[in-house]
Amino acid sequence: MKNLPDGMDTKAFMYHYETRYSVMTALKEKDILVPFEFDYSKKEFRKYFDIMAEKKHKKAYALFYSKLEEKIGKNDIKLSMDWEAFMHSDYIHAQIQEKLKIRDADTIENIVSALYSKDLANFRELVYLPKISEKIEKMNFKREDFLDGAQASSYGDDAIKLLYIPPFALSISMISLLLNVITVFAMFLTLVNIPRVIGNTLKIILVTLMVAVPIYYKAQTVNTNLLHQTSTKGKIYLNFMAWISYYEKQNYLLHEKKILPDATRFL
Repeated sequence: MKNLPDGMDTKAFMYHYETRYSVMTALKEKDILVPFEFDYSKKEFRKYFDIMAEKKHKKAYALFYSKLEEKIGKNDIKLSMDWEAFMHSDYIHAQIQEKLKIRDADTIENIVSALYSKDLANFRELVYLPKISEKIEKMNFKREDFLDGAQASSYGDDAIKLLYIPPFALSISMISLLLNVITVFAMFLTLVNIPRVIGNTLKIILVTLMVAVPIYYKAQTVNTNLLHQTSTKGKIYLNFMAWISYYEKQNYLLHEKKILPDATRFL
């Protein structure tokens, strides 16, 4: 500091213009604004420090809410919220409604309750089972409901498609597996260099066994009572399903008992 007179005592030094200005400047760099009449007391310093802290606090809150709104849009989320208030906020309800395409207020409230509990096992009791029961009740049609070509018929068509498509995909996979087995067996016969007639005979025996064994064990794979109640076309399909299900069951048992390594599971 310049322009300080000589011979000043401590009090004169503290209250000199240059000293005051220097202190005010240093505190301003820390965002603590004090007036020229600042008396250096702890009470005064605490007063202006609290003012600075309150301004920063409000600024931080304002910045947080501004950034939050930029990220998720207008909302009623507050930093002061506890877990219960947060889960029951309008924003959470709106998110559930938008993401899950749910309009039913009771279902939304059940989902919120399940999330609030922090135990996802409650989801089954609070959300899944009531919703499934509601859907089942809506689809509890009578026989004549399927004759008018309305909603019941549409549900029936969808149900039939669901019965056919997964087994068809499974069938393609299992048939590919059986063809691979036959191919590997044929390659093995080629390597051991046995007579062609014997090789062809063994191939025929293998294919015959592959076709015949599932037929013999058909009763163990699907409900045969269903086969007796279906039309001819239905029986053909279900008989085929019974046949292919035998190999699916054997494939499952092989992997369950760890007979085959994990690397073969893609088959």
